[in-house]
Amino acid sequence: MTPLVTMNNVRSPNFPDVPLLKDTGYSGAPSRGWYGLFAPKDTPRPIVDRLAKEIAAIVADPDFAEKQLKGRSLVGATDSPDEFAHLIAEDRKAAEGVVKAAGMEPE
Repeated sequence: MTPLVTMNNVRSPNFPDVPLLKDTGYSGAPSRGWYGLFAPKDTPRPIVDRLAKEIAAIVADPDFAEKQLKGRSLVGATDSPDEFAHLIAEDRKAAEGVVKAAGMEPE
């Protein structure tokens, strides 16, 4: 099997020569998946920040990255809590556009 394109805009360390979706001229929303942790809405910010710091340290560990990320063709991204909230907002907006383009109403 020959990969033709990476379906998101983050280069895979397992397939560094495979073009990104944006390399093909596509300028729409990327097709991406992500994993994230969520805390209850009223969680104190120092706790959220501490969790983010600890998770970033785990993801940065070379053994963890090799076994849990690269081995599964995943790319680690440890955005700040605010960056992650922005990513979620962008994804929701893109999904709304897809739904509307399909002639449906977002719910």
